[in-house]
Amino acid sequence: MSKLIDKIKTAFADAYKAKDIELKNVIGTIKGEIEREVKDPKNISDEEVSKELKKMLKKHDEYPSLSDVEIEFISSILPSQMTEDDIDARVKELADGGADHISKFMVGFKGLNADMKIVKQKVDELLK
Repeated sequence: MSKLIDKIKTAFADAYKAKDIELKNVIGTIKGEIEREVKDPKNISDEEVSKELKKMLKKHDEYPSLSDVEIEFISSILPSQMTEDDIDARVKELADGGADHISKFMVGFKGLNADMKIVKQKVDELLK
């Protein structure tokens, strides 16, 4: 079970107990949308939850549709993104460990919260 979905469920219960109807409704909607989008809601992973939350924010950037409360909640749940310095350090670590092909680097970033476009750019520069 996903730790992120557990955080969402806990926040939902806390909002319910605090009688914060607006927040409870926001969290319930977000939770429902995540569970509707994934294949197996009972065995959801953090990666799937994170992907769905990021998709919601990206969709909002293109077509503003989320309230400030929704954006704030999603941002508070998402793990922080790796910085470029963190990405550079990880790329160097993988290269020093013998990674010599893009696929080996990408596997080395699996499960980390990194912008894969930046990772690819950094690896392409290194492999030139």
